[in-house]
Amino acid sequence: MKKEHLTKISLMISIVGTLVLITLAEYTHPPILKINEITDEHLESKITLQAKILTIRNNDGLSFLILSDSTGTIKALTFDELDIEKNSKIEIEGVVEKYQGEFEILIDKINLLE
Repeated sequence: MKKEHLTKISLMISIVGTLVLITLAEYTHPPILKINEITDEHLESKITLQAKILTIRNNDGLSFLILSDSTGTIKALTFDELDIEKNSKIEIEGVVEKYQGEFEILIDKINLLE
């Protein structure tokens, strides 16, 4: 084969592979966990959590939440001011971090369940 043909084939395979990866990323969801299931293994990983808002505080473009499920409580924050009521049930996707020795979630997506 000529060098030009190999280059075109390689380019086409790269483009198709990239499109497949983008499609898979859109349709895969992080695991749904309970609060007490969050461990050091989940640090820097994206998870999904379904919980009730115990407290919410908006401050200068940030929202600080304390979330609760049947297994415990956890702090969460987002870089958006939320217009959600206390005691609302939500599902969040976010990255698990540790702050001052405790787990917290940096929220990427939030959906109201009620």
